[in-house]
Amino acid sequence: LDCFNIQYTLPECGGVEITSPNFPNNYPNSEQCQWFLHSPTDKELNVYIQSFDTELDFDILRLGNGVSVLDTSTLIAELSGSVGAGTNYTTSTSSMWMTFVTDNDKPKQGFRLIVQDICIPVLPCDSNPCTNGGTCDDSADGDTFTCNCPAMFTGAACQIERDTACASEPCTNGGTCINIGFGEDFLCQCFSIFTGRQCETIVTPVCTPSYCLNGGTCTETLEGTLACTCPATFTGERCATVRDPCDNSPCVNGGTCVRQDTENFTCECVVGYGGVNCGTVVCPDGYCQNGGICRVNGTEYQCFCLERYTGELCEQERNPCDESPCRNNATCVLNDDFTHTCQCPPGYGDADCGEEVCVQDLCENGGVCRVIERQDRCFCQIGFFGETCGIANTPCTSNPCLNGGNCSVGVNDTFECTCPAGRVGIQCETAVCVPADYCQNGGTCAVGRSDEFVCRCTEGYTGDTCNEDVDECLSAPCQNNGRCINGVNRFFCDCDEGFGGPTCEDSCIANFTCENAGRCEYNMDEGTVSCNCPPGYTGDYCETDIDECSRNPCPQNYLCIDKIFGHSCLCIDKSRGCDQEIREIVKEPCSGDHQCPAEAVCLNFFNGYFCSCPIDKVHENCHKHFRVTAAATTDAPANIPGGQDNDGQISETNSGPDIWWLIVIGMAAVLMIVFLAGLTYTQCSRHDGSSQK
Repeated sequence: LDCFNIQYTLPECGGVEITSPNFPNNYPNSEQCQWFLHSPTDKELNVYIQSFDTELDFDILRLGNGVSVLDTSTLIAELSGSVGAGTNYTTSTSSMWMTFVTDNDKPKQGFRLIVQDICIPVLPCDSNPCTNGGTCDDSADGDTFTCNCPAMFTGAACQIERDTACASEPCTNGGTCINIGFGEDFLCQCFSIFTGRQCETIVTPVCTPSYCLNGGTCTETLEGTLACTCPATFTGERCATVRDPCDNSPCVNGGTCVRQDTENFTCECVVGYGGVNCGTVVCPDGYCQNGGICRVNGTEYQCFCLERYTGELCEQERNPCDESPCRNNATCVLNDDFTHTCQCPPGYGDADCGEEVCVQDLCENGGVCRVIERQDRCFCQIGFFGETCGIANTPCTSNPCLNGGNCSVGVNDTFECTCPAGRVGIQCETAVCVPADYCQNGGTCAVGRSDEFVCRCTEGYTGDTCNEDVDECLSAPCQNNGRCINGVNRFFCDCDEGFGGPTCEDSCIANFTCENAGRCEYNMDEGTVSCNCPPGYTGDYCETDIDECSRNPCPQNYLCIDKIFGHSCLCIDKSRGCDQEIREIVKEPCSGDHQCPAEAVCLNFFNGYFCSCPIDKVHENCHKHFRVTAAATTDAPANIPGGQDNDGQISETNSGPDIWWLIVIGMAAVLMIVFLAGLTYTQCSRHDGSSQK
């Protein structure tokens, strides 16, 4: 049934029923419906939900004001899933639109709703309910009315004629009315404090025991009047009237008040009204037929019928086939239970023949035949494939093993993959580094985007497998002819004499001058410059001659003579003997504590040592000279050469030359021999008793 662009003009103060396609059967997939509704009275519209069940979030009914479906600002509601019966929506205009769009899956029963025209409310007095010249007053809420009747009439609608003139109760202030004949003649018997034809004139009041009746209590007020306080069962100015709860006419809309006692009453309502005071408009019993539900719409009654019936009073049976629920030229057959069945032509199926089905099911092994793009196709059960699902497959049929993995059928009819080197995972889908030591020198291996191996090298190494040492000397960092020695992630500069610093950038000679043949040295660790003084000199610049005799190195009876490279001990009293030996103990630092690395060679000198390192092994001590303080003696006397008589023995202690001072020491020794040869010494006795000149 086509439901697109359907237009309705509602009957005045009436309504129309809107249902989803095929309701109460499931609506079709991929459906698009559109309705436009208009009120003839140019009033707003009410939408009442009677039944609603669609696929949540996918099959959606939208309601909007006006006639522009594309204008999203007019949207009133967007409904899907389940919506409770009785839910209603009101438009802000006299026209509205509705759309219903479904997807291609999970159809449901759909919806049924009523759209009604909202009429102008009718006031009770508009129908002139008051008779016999009575005037009508509407209540404040517009639901009830009150009739003001002429003197000769009474009742809710002034419909009851009074019997006599006294029926209008003309006597005031508690006066008693007495009829005089017929018509309007009457006589009022007034209380003592009132006078006049209708007891309307006040006489100066005075409380008397008889003024208040039926046990009432009299009180003189400040205004000069009398007031009676009545018992609960009486009322009136003098408590003369038995209390009647119907006196205030509590029943409206023509209802009749029936007194139960002095405080309680009931209302007997006319047809169409109900409630305690007959203030509620109700449907007459049995107004709607065949189980229809009656509801009041303003002053109108409206029937909401069961699914099987239709008509203003639900008096007509509905034929479901009249709505053409069957699609694709199918035949609709009415069943005994007033449901319908669609007899589908070949190629179609489902309840409404809206689904294409296979003309001839050729699918084997439990395969399901479905029509896809007007062709029959088989959807196979697990374990089968082929055009008609006639071929059984194995877990390895789909080639689940990736990247060259070999597939085999394992236990429980599952597949197992034997992966090649470099691949792991259930399907050999993950690449791993092989062998584990693929990256050398501490490098870490990772798998790249194209499953290639990528090495992340530690500092100082490069290459695809981190097998190449980075040559930090390629940039020639050493200055002033310094020789660069490559290390791991570092380099060392072997500087020429006179230069220092990490890159031989500092010049000793340019910034520092050593005296007396002192040698300038640069301390790489401390970044300082100092002078390495020759034997016999000291001071920051080797400017001070050392007095070797200041520490009294000679034994008793010897005279110490200071020299440039040491000192001499001269025997001054031969009578006391010159046979005491003077020895030098030369400490060999290389046999004890030194700071040369394991790969270096330690060389002893007179007063220190020197570390000689291989050219490719760099160490911080291979470019320094260390001096060791030592006391020194000789194992045999050092006789003065050049004469027969030795009057004394001389021992010299040198200050400890470095290796580059050897030539200087040799020259100094020659000069010393010449100097000593010219001296005349006192003859000293030898240990064996012989003498020597």
